[in-house]
Amino acid sequence: MLAAPLMQGKEILAVIMVINKIGELQFTKEDQEVFTKYLSFASLALKYSHLSYLYNVESRRSQ
Repeated sequence: MLAAPLMQGKEILAVIMVINKIGELQFTKEDQEVFTKYLSFASLALKYSHLSYLYNVESRRSQ
């Protein structure tokens, strides 16, 4: 099992877990590195999604 926090700066947004690896008994160090990199991308996607949401809320409020 792999698990790591999804961070936004110093704030923990979520904890992501990968339970089973198909065809193998354990995850490799490379699996862990790829997993960590994808978490960075996911964190950025959530940040921009949240900023877009806030922008839309403010846009509607100012109309």
